[in-house]
This record gives sequence, C-alpha cells and structure tokens, in this order.
Amino acid sequence: MPRRIKLKGEQFSQTFKFVHFYNVNHDTLLAKYNTYTAKEESELYNHHRSGDDDIFSLQFHLEKRKTMKAQGISLPFYINQEEMPF
Repeated sequence: MPRRIKLKGEQFSQTFKFVHFYNVNHDTLLAKYNTYTAKEESELYNHHRSGDDDIFSLQFHLEKRKTMKAQGISLPFYINQEEMPF
C-alpha cells in the first residue's frame, strides 16, 4: 500500500500551486519539450508505441532530452510545431 503524505500550511500551499501549474500548463510544456516531430509522433502513436515510451508524458521527453544532451545531441524546443508559438 502506498504511503500517504500529509502536508500542512506552507508545504501544502506550495505543493498545490505546483500541481495546479503543472495541470494547467502540461500541454504547453509538452509542446516545448517534445522530442519528436509531428510526423514521428504520429508514426509512433499509430505503429510502434511500446508501453515503456509514453509519448504524451512530459517526464518521458525530459529524460530523453537529458540522455541526448549527455550524448552531445541538442534538440530545438517546439520541434513538433508547424510554427513557433512566438
């Protein structure tokens, strides 16, 4: 059984703010840090998706970027967007 964590006061407030920010901004963050182009994402989703690679998980893309950076590979932000959002 998972251990329950009880937060009070400032810890609760800060945690709630972070979770709210993450929930509201997940799609925006995912668009920024995505490691696949729109075409690659579509292909993976339709044909080659494995249970370990959740292409809709921000954590997956952040870890993939970290691994690629360690290998000397730098990806631009918003790689899967037709146009940059700015």
